[in-house]
Amino acid sequence: MRRIRLYTPVSSQVFDAVAAQRCVSVYGLEIPPAQLGKEKDAAMEALLRYGKKAIEEDGADGLVLGCTGMADLAEVLQGELQVPVVEPTGAGLWMAVVLLNLQLTHGRQWMYQKADPDKMR
Repeated sequence: MRRIRLYTPVSSQVFDAVAAQRCVSVYGLEIPPAQLGKEKDAAMEALLRYGKKAIEEDGADGLVLGCTGMADLAEVLQGELQVPVVEPTGAGLWMAVVLLNLQLTHGRQWMYQKADPDKMR
């Protein structure tokens, strides 16, 4: 996967925070995370619509779901759009397994510091 498309449950303000050279666009579904379980049909419809747009217009060759509330939609979405879809729960779990196998841990320098919004831009 060279160029990805990131999906978030609400309007996204994260595009500047991700690797812009790999992420071609970010779309928000405008469905609050707590409502995703009740609005699966609307979420899938939006994911398919934005997925097609991301692939055809933005040049994405893979999609990333930005909320664990969309995890159960990943397999269907991947089958419909025929591109890889990364779902956050599995990706996070496997990243933890990799870090454990490499005997790595988080950096101690930032462990208990508060985030400075000015440095996140």
